[in-house]
Amino acid sequence: MSEFLKPLYEVNQQLIQNKKLYIWGYHEAASGLFVKLCALSVRVAGFISDAYAGAFVWNKPVLSTAEIDTSDSVVCIADDRDLEKENIKEYTLCRHSVVLHSEFDKRQAVIYGAGKTGRQVLSFLQSAGIEVLCFIDSDKVKIGERIENILIMDVTFLAKLPESAYVVEAGYCYREMEETISKYIGAKKRFYWEKPFDNLRLSIVRGLDIFLPDMMGFQECFKGRKYYLYGSDTMVLEECRDVLDLLGIETEIVSDDVDSTNVECLEELVYEDNYLILVAEIKKKKEIIYKLELLGMHEGIEYVDIRSPFVFYSLSRISMPDLNLSYTYLMDDKYPGFKVLGKNRELDYRIVLLGGSTTDGGIGIYKSWAEFLFEKCEGYDVTLWNGGISGYTSTQELIKLLRDVLGLNPDMIIVYDGVNDANNNYKGSPYRFKYLEQTVSPRKTKGSLQDDNYSQHDIDYLSSEESFDIWLNNIEIMYAIAQSKGIRFFSFLQPMLVSKKESFLTERERGYIGICSLCYKRYMLDGRKYRKLMKERNIIDTHSYIFDLSDIFDEHDVYLDVCHVNEEGNKIIADKVWEKVNDYIVNIFNTKL
Repeated sequence: MSEFLKPLYEVNQQLIQNKKLYIWGYHEAASGLFVKLCALSVRVAGFISDAYAGAFVWNKPVLSTAEIDTSDSVVCIADDRDLEKENIKEYTLCRHSVVLHSEFDKRQAVIYGAGKTGRQVLSFLQSAGIEVLCFIDSDKVKIGERIENILIMDVTFLAKLPESAYVVEAGYCYREMEETISKYIGAKKRFYWEKPFDNLRLSIVRGLDIFLPDMMGFQECFKGRKYYLYGSDTMVLEECRDVLDLLGIETEIVSDDVDSTNVECLEELVYEDNYLILVAEIKKKKEIIYKLELLGMHEGIEYVDIRSPFVFYSLSRISMPDLNLSYTYLMDDKYPGFKVLGKNRELDYRIVLLGGSTTDGGIGIYKSWAEFLFEKCEGYDVTLWNGGISGYTSTQELIKLLRDVLGLNPDMIIVYDGVNDANNNYKGSPYRFKYLEQTVSPRKTKGSLQDDNYSQHDIDYLSSEESFDIWLNNIEIMYAIAQSKGIRFFSFLQPMLVSKKESFLTERERGYIGICSLCYKRYMLDGRKYRKLMKERNIIDTHSYIFDLSDIFDEHDVYLDVCHVNEEGNKIIADKVWEKVNDYIVNIFNTKL
């Protein structure tokens, strides 16, 4: 790194005085601050909230004000409005977790990089009283646009950089930025901000994020295991270990070096019981998988991807771009987006399942409810196409039904969904699929359609429906299509942790609810409505093909996170679905006999 390049910020000295650090409050801003402090390698002792005292969130206790020793503690503030609380004034307070680097001695700056990180840099500089003259970006499509009324300029502006301003390099690619910047400003001092702060993810290196809610769920999945970190980059492994340590998760690093004395040898693990390898790898995933499988280890049993350790097995699973649906997965060579269960004979009774990750048969360490359902079809000539794809909303399921499912000539379609609609089908934007926007948005394609009339602006949708109405409307359309083709259709509104009755929540589940409160505000608001609206609108009475499973886990402790459940939970789902569909299957085969 250049001797002229300095980090833009420093950790506030108040946070590293060997005092216990607490975060005030139990709200979304407090959660975001916790993740930010973890990214800064600052250890948090817990949260302070009289209303939620006794709970745990992010593996940290929530304490009452009476439990805090004011002489031994620093209280970090996530939101300045918290300063209005009367009982906060007695504490030693830290309002800003990061402060401007001591060598930043000018009052103006230009920001190189007009993306997410650049916006965070803008906010940080403005809060520090620094005037931002402009943004600079190498993407010519952005030139001339504005961010908060600040103009985005071409890189040639650097040649006219005022002496009163520093350049701040904003983004993972600051090393590449450095090459360009040095051509224009030579040996002048500049600053960098490498990683964006996120309310849910900790960025280790580009392409490798640790998604914190998954870290909570994975501990429940792999109870009693000893955790190891494995990958090709020792520095990445060490940073992952430090981050997990801040979350209260103990890990050790394993190495390929049989003579290593500092870390465990990978090959020695095959003689251990109850271990789990968290793979932290970007560039050499295939080599890593091959090596682990050669040692007799299996994904989901002895090793998982640290990015999504209990839900998404992205190490071995093949993802594919999909022009209509944003993305899909290759689970069967002949049927992309489907996992086929059965012999797929011409005269088989054909069942197609649609849904999100709670239906998806290509993920998870437990047997899916689709597999349990297929087992119940034993003795009948049934082929089941599981078309559940992680992250899909009912809008994507509807498109998939039209495009892919009808071509399979199914006899029955079963849809199990709801949670992704509550979390992602925002009002007025049911067709805005996140990953699709990242690849084909006019702002991303850079005018590649070669059309002078091609707009650089995204379209707005006419729909103003709330997420429940979007979900219900999509289900009604799917049913109408199935009816027109003579296909049996069943829709099941899935249970969600936030819709579970308060009196039935376990302490562990209350911790997940706390995470929801801090991080998933939309899901909290909409998810709770679904169970209520189903009853208020008498949906079950007016829609003979819709069934409400919101209450099936009220008396069961099966949740791994906000919606995914363990194997017991999947078996319960299959039992409930079978109750509604088995008569049609049994009658078909009895009629044939």
